[in-house]
Amino acid sequence: MKLLILCEKPDVKRKFEKALGGTTGFFNGNYFQIVASHGHLLTLDEPANQVSASLKPKYADWSNINYLPWNLNDFSWKNVFKTDNDRATFNYIEQASFDKDAIVIATDNDPSGEGDVLGWEIVNALDWKGKVYRIRFADETPKGIIKSLNNWEDATEQFKQPIYLAGLARQRFDYASMQYSRMALYFARQAHHSPATLRLGRLKSVILNKIYLQTKAINEYVKKPFYEVRFKDSNGNIFKRSFDEATDMFRFNSRTGAEKDLINYVQNNVVIIDETKGKSKQPPALLDLGRLSVLLAKKGYTPKQILTTYQRMYEAGIVSYPRTADTKITQGNFDELLPLAPKIADVVGVSKSLLTHKLSRKKFIITKADHGANRPGLNVPNSLTEISAKYGALGQLIYETLAKSYLAMLCEDYEYDQIKAHLNLNPDFKSEINVPKKLGYKAIFDESSLNDDDDEEQNTLFSNSASPFIFEGANPKPKLPTHKFLINYLDKTGIGTAATRLSTISDISEGDRALIQLKKRVYCLTGLGKLQAILSLDCKIADEKTSKKLFDLMNLVKKNQANWKDIPNLINDMVLADKEIMQRNITKLKNVRINMKEVEYITGKFNGQDVAFKREWGGHKFTDTEVQALLAGQSIKIRVKSGEVSGRLARQQYNDTLFWGFKAEEKIYDEKTYITGKFNGQEVHFKREWGGHKFTDSEIQALLAGQVIKFSVKGGEVSGKLDQQQYKGKPFWGFKAEDKTYDEAVYATGMYDGEEVHFKRVWGNHIFTTNEIQTLLAGGSVSFDTAKGNVKGILAKQKYKGKSFWGFKPEIDIDPDNYVTGKFRGKIIKFKRVWGGHRFTDEEVAALLAGKVISFRNINDFQVEYTAHGKLAKQSFKNSEGKTIKYYGFKFLTPEAAAEFKLKE
Repeated sequence: MKLLILCEKPDVKRKFEKALGGTTGFFNGNYFQIVASHGHLLTLDEPANQVSASLKPKYADWSNINYLPWNLNDFSWKNVFKTDNDRATFNYIEQASFDKDAIVIATDNDPSGEGDVLGWEIVNALDWKGKVYRIRFADETPKGIIKSLNNWEDATEQFKQPIYLAGLARQRFDYASMQYSRMALYFARQAHHSPATLRLGRLKSVILNKIYLQTKAINEYVKKPFYEVRFKDSNGNIFKRSFDEATDMFRFNSRTGAEKDLINYVQNNVVIIDETKGKSKQPPALLDLGRLSVLLAKKGYTPKQILTTYQRMYEAGIVSYPRTADTKITQGNFDELLPLAPKIADVVGVSKSLLTHKLSRKKFIITKADHGANRPGLNVPNSLTEISAKYGALGQLIYETLAKSYLAMLCEDYEYDQIKAHLNLNPDFKSEINVPKKLGYKAIFDESSLNDDDDEEQNTLFSNSASPFIFEGANPKPKLPTHKFLINYLDKTGIGTAATRLSTISDISEGDRALIQLKKRVYCLTGLGKLQAILSLDCKIADEKTSKKLFDLMNLVKKNQANWKDIPNLINDMVLADKEIMQRNITKLKNVRINMKEVEYITGKFNGQDVAFKREWGGHKFTDTEVQALLAGQSIKIRVKSGEVSGRLARQQYNDTLFWGFKAEEKIYDEKTYITGKFNGQEVHFKREWGGHKFTDSEIQALLAGQVIKFSVKGGEVSGKLDQQQYKGKPFWGFKAEDKTYDEAVYATGMYDGEEVHFKRVWGNHIFTTNEIQTLLAGGSVSFDTAKGNVKGILAKQKYKGKSFWGFKPEIDIDPDNYVTGKFRGKIIKFKRVWGGHRFTDEEVAALLAGKVISFRNINDFQVEYTAHGKLAKQSFKNSEGKTIKYYGFKFLTPEAAAEFKLKE
């Protein structure tokens, strides 16, 4: 029998080739040929193309929601190729299939069934009539691949494959959720907003809803202070009582009440140890992409930067597959990487003497895994410098983090003593501390920063006695919607995989249509995001329970306990209910500032039909007379920036959206601004200037003849030709640059965080030296003298008149007497030189910038001398306007916390 083995990606194909000895050959007496897709080659066609001709107008109309929800029985569920490149890949697979007897689907074994759906999309596109087998490999090691081929399943009867049917149900459910985008767009326009489109998917809507509600809770937070007596020993350990609001009376709303209570307690209350118990903690689970991004986001990197750099490193075999849903690895994965551990340790500067636990712990191992959790790849680099040179500082950080997370598996457990104590005269005052004994894996990798609370086990022993003090507390303040907060929330609710969470956050936080944006490492909704979030408030599409219900039903399908066809129709019940809710939410939009341009619509009768169309076109606002003429079906002539244009009111289509609007019939172009000529037999108009260059007559003739021209612009040379392009969804003809050569005398070129950048060599009459250029490309800062004084700055991506560019960015000048400027964790920062009346010495400044804990004697507000411990850290506070201000500064630590940090040092 001749087999066609269909892999999901080229890298998996290479692993099959390694396991089977080549692209072609024999296995168990059967001839095989291995081919690879590159993910999904096909996608479901637009709704209007899924239905019969008589129904097309209905499904193409975005201006009428009366027909929602859709009748999913109208759909043919036809797939189309996503791109020409996908079609070419399919042609290569099809060619290989011609002489084969059976296809072996060797795509990923995703819990969602996506790998099965992907495989069957290709098999169906081939119109395959032969045998189909499905293999599910435990891992991508040669042993795992061969074992799966020895245990293949006959999958010829497509609609009797439970995992495939579960995946198909999810795909159609998500496709049918497209109705929400139409519905939201309709209601947004009812509220006089006019976004080009809205995107209301399951995961997107939940994310926006959480950010909106969290921000609202923060803005509505009212601090309610309380006061109570607590005890503290000389090491800073706190003794307190458990509080029951219904019965206890020792917590007061005013300080006066607590002061009166304070006189009931004596100083130097003896500490009684109740129990000392030795405990241990195993290394944490390997990182998934979401948890990795939490650590990297603290360094200022965005999801898109992380995904892009990680993908490039994966393609080089330096790290494992990024978009895995696995959080564990197989024994085969463990055994495969173990021999490389010493080399990995050398690369990231970890002592090999710590790697003493060579047997796998059960918590890390799973029987089957598609790709396994994120970890270092089998291609171990020679040094971090090698990674940094090719992938920038982010690439180095990705590898270092993944490597240390993996190496922690091979370390011994973290050991500590848990000590419980109470006070002799007041036994209801209790305390519990964890005192480190052996750091174990924490000497390499400490997972505490991944949790919602950054509190670590940083305690020193109890002293002999404790004294009372008045503790001021308050009701908990809602947490800021940081990247860590968002990832942890999605992880706890089980919505999406680690990979889909990060890719979705990346998708909705980039570009002109971004729904969220990072401001000082806190996610905020854009105007478009706020619009979408408010419209979907209380809707099922934004409810975290919706995804859980979907996946619970999919699991029943996989067990043959539910009909897969019932799942897609659930979306229609949701649409029916949410349509009413969105209608009500329009009123909430009127009371909220969206920061979006409100678009005025004209409503009226046109040929006896109610229509609505935009009052503006091309920057021209129709007069009342022009409006009446348009509604009467007449042609009007208006003046726009590029010339005169005539047209009339007409029903038009953009993609699959039908709308009413002014339709240009003839445009008279201003000859001073535009060239008019024939291009491939078609009359075209394009601007006479590009990038400050005015085209000569010979260049115009060359462009119209389809030739490439080259000309000088500021800072270099550019070549290109005439082409049809798009701007904000509208087509236009114009010069399209194909290649730009930067003048080396004007621009410096180099790699910055894995990206090739070009920036001007001169800033404010200062010419950067070679050393300064290298420092800027490495992420450092440089300083130099100008006519206005000394300037210090960094290389940064900036914008000018809407266009992005790389260039030197000066930092704000600070008072050197009161502030310190220096490099902290690879970043140039500034912080106050004075804290609590204490002025840091140069030695203390150096220690703080090195990340070390310092201690010094100080005097508090009550003129009592004490020892202050602390380190440099990023912190935040709320200003008088309620805005969160982040800054670097000295962070006070309890003695036990300081001791723990010093132990790590």
